[in-house]
Amino acid sequence: MNDLNSYSSFRNTQKLGNESDTVTCPKTSFRVQVQVAYQLSTIKWRFSEVPGLTPAKDTLINNPVAGSVTRIFGRNYYTYSLDIDLSIANQGTYDIPFTYTSPNIDHCDFSESGMVRVIVKAGPRADFDTSGVFCLKDSVLLISRAQANGFNLDRYRWDFPDATTQTTQDARKKFLTGGIFPVRHRVYADNGCMGDTTKSVKVNATVLTDFSFDGKFCQDSIIQFRSTIGASNTGGVWYWSFENGKTDSSKTDSTFTYSWKSPGTNIPVRHWLVGPTGCPSDTSQKNIPRIHTVPASPTINILTDTLCPGQSIRFSASVGYIPSQWLWDLGDGGSSSSPPVSRVFPNPGTTQISLRVWSPEGCASLESRQTITIANPPLADAGADRYILAGSSAPMVSPMTPPDAYTYRWSPAVGLDDPTLRNPVCTPTSDMSYSLTVWDKVSKCSASDSVNVFVLTKIIVPNTFTPNNDGVNDRWEIRFLDRYTESRVEIYTTTGQPVWKSVGYQKAWDGTSNGKSLPAGTYYYVIDPGNGDPRIAGYVTILR
Repeated sequence: MNDLNSYSSFRNTQKLGNESDTVTCPKTSFRVQVQVAYQLSTIKWRFSEVPGLTPAKDTLINNPVAGSVTRIFGRNYYTYSLDIDLSIANQGTYDIPFTYTSPNIDHCDFSESGMVRVIVKAGPRADFDTSGVFCLKDSVLLISRAQANGFNLDRYRWDFPDATTQTTQDARKKFLTGGIFPVRHRVYADNGCMGDTTKSVKVNATVLTDFSFDGKFCQDSIIQFRSTIGASNTGGVWYWSFENGKTDSSKTDSTFTYSWKSPGTNIPVRHWLVGPTGCPSDTSQKNIPRIHTVPASPTINILTDTLCPGQSIRFSASVGYIPSQWLWDLGDGGSSSSPPVSRVFPNPGTTQISLRVWSPEGCASLESRQTITIANPPLADAGADRYILAGSSAPMVSPMTPPDAYTYRWSPAVGLDDPTLRNPVCTPTSDMSYSLTVWDKVSKCSASDSVNVFVLTKIIVPNTFTPNNDGVNDRWEIRFLDRYTESRVEIYTTTGQPVWKSVGYQKAWDGTSNGKSLPAGTYYYVIDPGNGDPRIAGYVTILR
């Protein structure tokens, strides 16, 4: 091949050499050209000799026109192109032979031959990632994973089911509905080779959600929210947005509780969820019309001026509105009665009472507390029973101390000179039972005690009796001595020997001494009334 330099190229890619290579891919069109040092009379392309080449028929061109002339090392080289699209079906290395003639070729037939080498290899591979989670609310990002396989990629194409296309390397698409959609992706090399694939893209539909809420719409009260999406969101997250953009979430429960620290109106609450796939639902918003302020606490009023054990104590309350509910705790387990309320505290001591009320909107006030002290009652003491001689007067003997710490009232007032004194003078006309009520001047608590006043009649002492067991005058009965409870009676013989005595006149003398009957005769007695009156002395005769 004297003075022959061949040149072949495919579109814009070219490679110089005696036998230049063209690189393409199966079933992709390409063209050939040669560069020779002659102006040609003919050129014949022998396509029929190349297996799998299309077209397969030889092509002869007479008087071809050179497309360009290049001066190389002092010689002119002429470039001849074939304007026919060729393709080869399978991968491999192929030599396309050609023969050309020129009167300047120093051969008998004025011809020479050459070949163009074509390398057919696997084209670029189109691919994209569908492993991510694609959500309807988002713009789906499809990332190309194309493989150039040695080619120079210069174009991309995406085809979507809604007949839209994109020509960027990666595509971003917002689908209008959820579902599984076919997406076609093609890549092109600068030599015309193409990679093509169609894959299914799953777009997760947006879940519609809603919520409900209930509770007392009051400051600091707990309100419970319930999502309409429950157990089906297993593995997902529920989100709630409250005041000031605050967002709370729960990974385990479709219910949520919240309380507002401040009152307000038309308070927005937003709710959405992220499903197990990571796709968010739509956002549901509702407004809470009003969060009511905590109502003013009531003031507890004590209506009873004395706080004493066993006394019914009444309570009321001052509130600047009409409560819908009352809750008293008077230390007895609570009461829901509206005031006034009362309670008897049986024992002295300190007790805390409390009251909480609810406004007409159902909001609870803070609890009002008050400590009350039940005073110790006084110890009333009317003194010992009194014995007063008929027709005489004597003061009562209450030992209350200090006397000025109390006020007094004796009842009945019959026979008393002033029933409001601690020890009034008593002039009884008959036996009386008096009740003394005392009031502590500080606590106003009261207590009572009673005392008996006995009227003493003059003692009548008989001077004889007949202890013969005939049922008549068998004992020495001293009239009215039994009234003198501290009295003493002593009996002596005429020689001064004691034979009988008693302390208190519980039993009349029967004429015996140490269980033995005494002989008839005269005996002396001494009677001490025991009330400060003089002793009575005389004699008594036993008759048998």
